[in-house]
Amino acid sequence: MSGMWNLDREVFPELQADYLDSGDVSYSYVNYLGFREESLVSSLASHKVHNDASDDEFWDFHHELMQTAGVQGSTIGIDEVLAVAEETAPSVDQDELRESIEQQEYMSEIEREHEMIEEFDVTGTPTIFVNDVEVSDPFDYDAISEIIEEQLENAS
Repeated sequence: MSGMWNLDREVFPELQADYLDSGDVSYSYVNYLGFREESLVSSLASHKVHNDASDDEFWDFHHELMQTAGVQGSTIGIDEVLAVAEETAPSVDQDELRESIEQQEYMSEIEREHEMIEEFDVTGTPTIFVNDVEVSDPFDYDAISEIIEEQLENAS
């Protein structure tokens, strides 16, 4: 199973329950093109779904895409992405999504994300930052929580 699959399944639900649902913390996801074509297709689709769907639909899409990638060993093509979007983000037009992926409509955003990845010297996925503090083990929820609590305390 992929690292993102594990993070999405094991760490994210705790993070959501403890911090995101209350609004104490916001969560941003940056696409990492570490798996060539599969990553590009997923990243392009994610941007389109994020732009066209509600936040709830986007996160449903994102979580299901991570689960699908984990089960399929990260072999995600356009057809798989469209199937996930149809199930989780029904407000997104399937033809427009396909065209957006094929035309690489959001490539400039992905390139900006890549610049951020290089700036923070990210070498793999998953990588978690809390503000500018990198979490050494992205699967250690206690360590993530500790850094979040420190950052919240410093902010007040």
